[in-house]
Amino acid sequence: MSFVLVDTDILIDLAAEDSQAINGLKRLELQSGLAVSVVTEME
Repeated sequence: MSFVLVDTDILIDLAAEDSQAINGLKRLELQSGLAVSVVTEME
């Protein structure tokens, strides 16, 4: 299984309930796993 690295900007959009970010990640999640980097966690 491959993983998609989710950037801080996308997580901010998710927190703001941006429908484009939500729908995009839902589509990606069907195809691969989602991950965040250690740097993104620290931000």
